[in-house]
Amino acid sequence: MINYGELNKSVKLFCKRLAKDVQKEFKRKRKNPQKWDYPAMASVCCWSNRPETFYEGVTTYVNHNSYPNRLLRNKLLRLGQIGRMNKAVCEYPIGHCAEPHAAQKLLKNEKGCNNLGDIYFSVAMRPRTCEKFAPCYNCRKTFPTLDL
Repeated sequence: MINYGELNKSVKLFCKRLAKDVQKEFKRKRKNPQKWDYPAMASVCCWSNRPETFYEGVTTYVNHNSYPNRLLRNKLLRLGQIGRMNKAVCEYPIGHCAEPHAAQKLLKNEKGCNNLGDIYFSVAMRPRTCEKFAPCYNCRKTFPTLDL
């Protein structure tokens, strides 16, 4: 049984830790962090077969390339080119959200997970403010459990 309360609690703690790490780094440099110095978004996911093990994912303001595993990459490619935006349907680049990054970590570590419909996510949260966000179109189309 998936405990969404625990997933959402975990993402909030993760966001607070991320924000504290950024602030600590900038304090060391004797500077004040700007909003773009924080990760843009964070999410936590788990696999239905091991709901007690959480995987964290972030996305940053700076676009970066990642090579998702074959299962995830094939699903993302159905939406368009990874890293590109299809502004007609979503304002975010395909595969650049926190959810695919968290799912990538899960798929790398949980060899038996071969269905994206078995991955459950916390709310997406901005680490700087702990503001919650609904999943974007790309993520809802990629992960069936986000469209519930």
